[in-house]
Amino acid sequence: MMKAGNPTSIAAKIIAEHDVELIFFMQRRGTRDGLSDALIENPKVPLATVRVRSGTRQPIEIPFDSPRVGTRSYRIVFEANAVSDEATTVWVDDLALIEWQTPFYSSKNAGEVTVPIETSHIQVEARVQ
Repeated sequence: MMKAGNPTSIAAKIIAEHDVELIFFMQRRGTRDGLSDALIENPKVPLATVRVRSGTRQPIEIPFDSPRVGTRSYRIVFEANAVSDEATTVWVDDLALIEWQTPFYSSKNAGEVTVPIETSHIQVEARVQ
């Protein structure tokens, strides 16, 4: 269980056929929001924009603070935009959501996660510009 307001990072290794720009967003679900409504209506807050060069396995890490109060859950969304007019494929490898602990966090509560984080929504969308 992740704690609210902790420093967090998204990490991954990205490969693209052609140069691509990735825009990462966080979308939160408030404590009183229904899942369907939150997915459609809640704003996506930009976290970072990363440019990935073709032919490389580029590691990325994006730090952000998880929401503090009034949040039931949040999701990370990213958009991939080709830099040129060519269609491209983007591969995401070793995707991780990392919660950083403060020095005041009790080591009694620390432990290794032995199961994958449950995913409630995966969406892949392609748009022609």
